[in-house]
Amino acid sequence: DWSSDVCSSDLLKEVDSLALANVQLHLEKAYKNFFRDPKVGFPRFKSKHHSKNSYTTNVVNGNILVEDKRIRLPKLKWISMKKHREPAENCCLKSVTVSMEPSGKYFASLLYEGYSCENQAADEDYSNAKILGIDYAMQGMAVFSEEIELEKAGFFRRNEKRLAREQRKLSRCVKESRNYVRQKKKVARCHEKIRNQRKDYLHKLSRRITDQYDIVAVEDIDMKAMGQCLHFGKSVQDNGYGMFRNMLDYKLAWKGKELIKMNNVLSRKQLGIPYGIFLLLFVAAPLLVLIYYAFTNGTGQFSMDNFVLFFTDSKAIGTLIYSAMIAIVTTVVCLLIAYPVAYILAKGDFKRGNVLLMLFVMPMWINFT
Repeated sequence: DWSSDVCSSDLLKEVDSLALANVQLHLEKAYKNFFRDPKVGFPRFKSKHHSKNSYTTNVVNGNILVEDKRIRLPKLKWISMKKHREPAENCCLKSVTVSMEPSGKYFASLLYEGYSCENQAADEDYSNAKILGIDYAMQGMAVFSEEIELEKAGFFRRNEKRLAREQRKLSRCVKESRNYVRQKKKVARCHEKIRNQRKDYLHKLSRRITDQYDIVAVEDIDMKAMGQCLHFGKSVQDNGYGMFRNMLDYKLAWKGKELIKMNNVLSRKQLGIPYGIFLLLFVAAPLLVLIYYAFTNGTGQFSMDNFVLFFTDSKAIGTLIYSAMIAIVTTVVCLLIAYPVAYILAKGDFKRGNVLLMLFVMPMWINFT
């Protein structure tokens, strides 16, 4: 029996016991999330190709020690390291997560627990707050309501040729050979460099915005859905707008500031009265044409006889269908022409835009119809 062989051997004794306990807790949490909401998805087992090489261990009785340039983990000796930054004062180390990147580098993420009374005062006064609006853009990642100097993004596009060259070399290597393993690490380092460049750029930009502004309003859009439509996946993922939005969220929260996510779909309250008027015009146009031709039959005189003759004349019905199509097309054309012009002149103000839209559409619609 395989299970009895494993239990009787010393295989499990080579691993930290708290790491095994954490794996069991993670699996239990994954199953609970799945049964709570099936959309989360069934837990995926470890895979050779799609798995993250990492484990988590907890601090018990001083089994983990951290010094300036080295760290000691359970079942391991002292290991040299480069510390990113010093933890805050009065914080206690709780756990360590060790992960290995495809490029062969190892990282240890240290979780500290502390207590702070910051950002628990009375409500902030935003009467003199500096507000920034951010809108998603395919070119340059975002458009800001105020002038902010940006570096040229698109880090994947810059390194795309080099990455393709390294991938071509990898495709010619014999699998599992020495050259294959060596070249695979080169490809991984290319991906890692692109990722680090993007994260460094987004961290610096989000930190600059957090320091300068008190309230930030961003467009809440589904980046995954946008990346799956119209073959925009490469450009959308290269921008890193979703990652930038998450960075702003927690950095503003650290400083007691606010992030507002705006819905990208205009509601009826925002559109106001013109929404109903345009819908009424769109539906009423063919109905008005129908009533006019049915009671006049092209003679210009209203009578029931004309109404009866109209539905017995095939040419009149064809004229009706043609006129109704013209009315619908002219209504749509008026909206397509007037909508962008009105809102450009209104500079994003919905109320002014609605008024200008009515002033543009009504004369055009009457004239064409």
